[in-house]
Amino acid sequence: MKFRALVMLWLIPFFSSAQYQAPSPRYSIHLTTMDGNTLKGLLMEVSDSSITIYPGKQKDWKSNLPPVHFSYAQIQQIKLKKKGGTVKGLLIGSLIGATPILLKPLIPVAIGGPKKSGFGSLAIFTGSVTVGTLWGGKAVWGANINGELSIFKTFKNRYDAKCKN
Repeated sequence: MKFRALVMLWLIPFFSSAQYQAPSPRYSIHLTTMDGNTLKGLLMEVSDSSITIYPGKQKDWKSNLPPVHFSYAQIQQIKLKKKGGTVKGLLIGSLIGATPILLKPLIPVAIGGPKKSGFGSLAIFTGSVTVGTLWGGKAVWGANINGELSIFKTFKNRYDAKCKN
């Protein structure tokens, strides 16, 4: 009984501190205004007619920089990149590239199974990792808003659909 009470007392700070922390932004943003200025930062919120950006990097997320709000009429173009895309691409490319290496012992020798040279498997692995990393790192999407509410609402609907997944 005492053990259970001690465990509960130990866990309370973890649950209470996690409850009040703001979620970390999922997307980095590259926003171009109607007058040609560019702002890079983290996307915090998309409402029906505006967007809120944290004008820093992920490492500065908890500092006291104030967020910046933009109305749809001020926005020319938005480009978003999901955080962790490069790492995800690297992992997927590694798994795809490792498949021939891992399955090679299971393929019978009569149909081109294990041989003494592993150069082909190494080339496939290296190529898959490279393509996966580049593909994951370039996963950018966005919209040319040009100050139009209808285009901004289309962007918001697409953003909401991506955030649910």
